[in-house]
Amino acid sequence: MLELTQLSAERFSRWFRRHRPDVVVALEKEFLPWLAHLRKKVPADVGFARLSRPARRSGALPAASISRGHRGAIDLVTNQIFPHELGVPATRRMRLIEGRWIDGTTTRA
Repeated sequence: MLELTQLSAERFSRWFRRHRPDVVVALEKEFLPWLAHLRKKVPADVGFARLSRPARRSGALPAASISRGHRGAIDLVTNQIFPHELGVPATRRMRLIEGRWIDGTTTRA
């Protein structure tokens, strides 16, 4: 896994050459030009998926993505607002929201 606060094409290239992943999963599509610079074809050589479902632009082919279930996060906040629970809860709560795979043109079947 590559996790950097200061991500750059150079750092990504070094990491990619070292680990040779089958798929890159990221928040942004900035990786697609970087993969092209490495002469990697998406999805033939490497797959790509986004960790969000962007609004579809007309004519643009959608990238594969994982919908993170924003509705569950909205429910969590709403459930705190109605009983007037303000600030950080005294007891931590955790909710696991399952992602949903959305097919796109950037991964193989």
